[in-house]
Amino acid sequence: MPQATVSLDETRRLRRSALEHTPARSPEPRREAARRALRLWTGLDGACASEQLLPSDLFTTDFRCVAPARPGLASGAAGALVGTRHGFTERSLDIWRTVERGDRVISYVRFVGRHTGTYLDHQPTGRTMRADGYVVHRFSPDRRIAQEWSVFRWS
Repeated sequence: MPQATVSLDETRRLRRSALEHTPARSPEPRREAARRALRLWTGLDGACASEQLLPSDLFTTDFRCVAPARPGLASGAAGALVGTRHGFTERSLDIWRTVERGDRVISYVRFVGRHTGTYLDHQPTGRTMRADGYVVHRFSPDRRIAQEWSVFRWS
């Protein structure tokens, strides 16, 4: 039986056509919520109109920031939000990877900002600071963030 031959140009055209008509996979809802929370903490998400209020569609009403190394943040989300936004200017956030396991999403991130305000009782230095680490978000059954843990190494 003779085999049909397809030219190289025809193969490329078919591949391009398949890629153009393949819908892009959207991130899982929990992963996207974790990314949104990280952008909110660093002040890169303009969705939060007030620094004292957190979006109820993203966080549970009893949200807890579990940060034993950062006792100033243990009081809750509002303290963490205000601290990061007022402690640093020229902020940027790189989210390298997110991994979902059960009801948790782990995000590996790098935060960079100029230390121009008080942050966790540290007076401003004017230096550009970098923090590499990871953040774990635990989600409630209704897919809102109930707890957050984080570990960072500052340089």
